[in-house]
Parts: sequence; structure tokens; C-alpha cells
Amino acid sequence: MRIDEARILQWLQVDFDANHITAGRAKSLPGRGRQIPVTVALVATLTQYRARQESMLGAVQPDWYVFWCPIGYNRSIRLAR
Repeated sequence: MRIDEARILQWLQVDFDANHITAGRAKSLPGRGRQIPVTVALVATLTQYRARQESMLGAVQPDWYVFWCPIGYNRSIRLAR
């Protein structure tokens, strides 16, 4: 997964049941993105992370960013390169 794809990753792109993340919609030929398989350990970590967000913000919405910055509103964070 590219760093910019991780930065703008939304919860609707994470499929906990199928154990994959859909990324790169703009760069794929049909515009659907590519499916990146994730490990069971990563699914468990993302599940815990989502539960933490829910404890802080209430029900997580599908269009929210996975990696957000708590500055009064939901927005993506800048990751150091």
C-alpha cells in the first residue's frame, strides 16, 4: 500500500469479513481499485483501533478516515516520510 493511500484510507475500504483493503481506485484500470490482502493480526489491530475511535467519537461512519487527526474534526493526518 502506498503512503498516500494509507493517509486517505476510509473505513468503507476496509473489509473485515474478506480480510482485504481496497486501495488505489484512481490508478486501477476499471476504477475499482485493487484488493490488498491483510493478515488476521492486522484485522485484529484495526478492529481494536476502530473500537477506540468509537469510544472517543461514537459510531464510526464509513466515510471517516481510518487515520485521523483529533483537532475538532475528522481529517487525515500527514505521515512522515
